[in-house]
Amino acid sequence: MQKAGKKINQVLIMPGEIFSFWEAVGCPGPWQGYRKGRNLVAEKIQGAYGGGLCQVSGILYYLALGTGLEILERHNHSVDIYSENERFAPLGSDATVVYGYKDLRFRNTTGQPLYFDLDSTASQVNACLHSPLPLAFHNPEFVRRDENDQRIVQTEIKGNLLAVSRYRIPVDQQK
Repeated sequence: MQKAGKKINQVLIMPGEIFSFWEAVGCPGPWQGYRKGRNLVAEKIQGAYGGGLCQVSGILYYLALGTGLEILERHNHSVDIYSENERFAPLGSDATVVYGYKDLRFRNTTGQPLYFDLDSTASQVNACLHSPLPLAFHNPEFVRRDENDQRIVQTEIKGNLLAVSRYRIPVDQQK
């Protein structure tokens, strides 16, 4: 996470420009110094290089949503793997990334240059979005409902629907 954060911190996003997570971070292979981390593949948790980078992409997605940037590409995880007492971020705020396949991309629609300031430890990711002038931030709401074996989350800001995410509910969490 720290390697990805350092690369993202170097990116200046000019008005109208598109930010791409993978363009900023590059391929998360062992030659780049990445270690194996948790990765969800075919609905099972496995170890993979760059595993856990979704914590970084997720916080970037949350900041982009709240500041009204135009989300061009974002993918949610396929399965809700956390119970409520284990969850570290609201369900629906995730942004899974898979190099060469799934990216997080958004356009700077603010009219001013932006950059992220990410700092992470082994257990925490902190992020700020900086600009020359103050940015309005609106907290996204994640409205959730369960239907059969799916958990559906609607992402809204001020009553406006921005995204719908669908997750399979593991059997041990189904009621």
